[in-house]
This record gives sequence, C-alpha cells and structure tokens, in this order.
Amino acid sequence: MPVTVEATSGRSMAIVPDDIFLATPGYRESVRWTVGGVPEGGLVPGKDYWILAESGVVGELVEASSETKSYVSKAKYLGAVVGATGQPGIPTTFPSGRPDAAAIFGQALDVCLSSRADAILIECGGNFLGTSVPEFLQCLMARRSDVMTLLAASDSFGALGGKRVLEDMGVRVDLITGPCTDTPTARQRTEAMCGVPARNMRTPFQG
Repeated sequence: MPVTVEATSGRSMAIVPDDIFLATPGYRESVRWTVGGVPEGGLVPGKDYWILAESGVVGELVEASSETKSYVSKAKYLGAVVGATGQPGIPTTFPSGRPDAAAIFGQALDVCLSSRADAILIECGGNFLGTSVPEFLQCLMARRSDVMTLLAASDSFGALGGKRVLEDMGVRVDLITGPCTDTPTARQRTEAMCGVPARNMRTPFQG
C-alpha cells in the first residue's frame, strides 16, 4: 500500500518502495496523530525512521493514535541536504517550550504582514493550545490588534471553553463554526451560550 505525503504543490503524493523523497528531521507532538522526534545525536544514514507527519517530518516514533493515517511508515534515511553555510536545518516549531519560538514567529510574521495583500489567512492547526501555538498568537496579537478570529469547535461546550481560553490570551472570537453548527438547534445553542455569531461551513442549507 503506498504511503501518502504532501507534495510541494500542496497536493497529496504517493510514495512506493524504492522511491526517494525529500523530508526533514523534526519533531511532532500531535494530540490526535503521532508523537516523535529527532533522537539524541541526530539521524544516522542507512537507518530506518518513521514518517511522523504528512508534510514529511521524519524521526523516531514514540506513539501513534488509532486514527487512520496514510503517511505513517518507515523510511530509510540517506543523508542530509545542507544550506549555503553547510549546516542542516530543522524547520519545524517543535519541540514544546523552545526559547527561540517567539523570534522565529516574529520573523515569519514580519515577512507575511509586510506583503501587499487584501487579507492574510493563518491556520493554527487543530488545537490552539498545541505546541508553540500560544507563543505564535502572542506574537501575532502584538503586531495586529484587529485580527478576525474564526473558532471551530465540535460542540457548544467546546466552543464556550475555547472562547474563554482565547479571551484569556487576549484574542477575541468573531465567528464560530464546526460540528457545533451542523444543525439549527446546535447553532442556536452555540450562539446563545457564547454570544458570538455561529455559521455552518460544511452544509449549504442554513435554516
């Protein structure tokens, strides 16, 4: 069965035995998918490691959830691609608590926010309390106080809890979506509990 990862175009790409692909040693601390990282001393050429993320993050697998994942498979590490300075890079924001997270996010945001655009869409993954996401939000809010925030939640109580946590972080929720808006009853309950407009983005009918 082929392994499916993300191509540079953003589309899915199948990898079969004997294929060679470009990946990166890195960390993954997902609350739903996989947990793993770079072993002490780095990856050893010729040794098998695990694909930890669809984007091609590779390392030692600590644990994986029972959810179906098309990318989790072993891959043989052949060697590193180095930059102009001769140093390999680890371009992920993991692990948790890294002291340079704010500086990394600050540089990235300065580049994005200086671009000429009508709007910039930023996704904070499936969990805004995930690895380095609170640090990212702090960096973002320090640069833009007029951010429009869309919160996706599975139920009304999750929406209420998410709204309160984000408010404690200085982030105002402008719109709520997700499974908590799948029916008129759920949508009305979410709006009543949270005091925020709720809209379903998955079904065309809005009762």
